[in-house]
This record gives sequence, C-alpha cells and structure tokens, in this order.
Amino acid sequence: ENSGNMNYMVGRAILIPKNNEVEKISELIMNWLPGKVYTYYSANF
Repeated sequence: ENSGNMNYMVGRAILIPKNNEVEKISELIMNWLPGKVYTYYSANF
C-alpha cells in the first residue's frame, strides 16, 4: 500500500551496509523489547 511512497519509506528504512552493524542494531532492539526471546528455525525441503 505505501511501498511506492518514497516519503513513507524514507522515514522507516534502516540502511546499513555491513552485517556487523545490523547485529548491533538488532541487539539494541532486542534489549529494548520486553519479554522472553524465542528463536524460530525454518527449512526448505
């Protein structure tokens, strides 16, 4: 619905070129969120 709206996307996109930066942001967000952490795995057969 808003995927074609550049102003909408600019306010919500996080652009990071390296995985280690993504890991830092993910850790910050996970520490900020309340509750227990669950890990889900998937497989393609």
